[in-house]
Amino acid sequence: MDKIINDVFECLSNFIDITEESKIRLNIRIQVRKCLNYMNRSDFPEELIEPLAEAIALEYLESSEKEVKRVTAGDTSIEYNTSSSTEDRVTITMREQLNRYRRVGTIGNTKIK
Repeated sequence: MDKIINDVFECLSNFIDITEESKIRLNIRIQVRKCLNYMNRSDFPEELIEPLAEAIALEYLESSEKEVKRVTAGDTSIEYNTSSSTEDRVTITMREQLNRYRRVGTIGNTKIK
């Protein structure tokens, strides 16, 4: 998995300026694990490295933009929305591409009687 994380990190560094390497690597590890779980695989397809890096870069750029919540004209006041979304937009963005590599999952070796 470390090779995949390094490959995604290297590709991601072409899209964004990386200031907190350990935080970005942790995010990549989490996203790779989520993708593997969704696809029911233990190996990560090399064809998904660049799309995953793009999805993480888009999420990173969107989260760095501040959304204006309220503007007041008298004595000029601007309030930003600081709440964060709980949905995982990377996985949602990647879902269509992950479906191409998805395997049918199995549940143990139990037989239905």
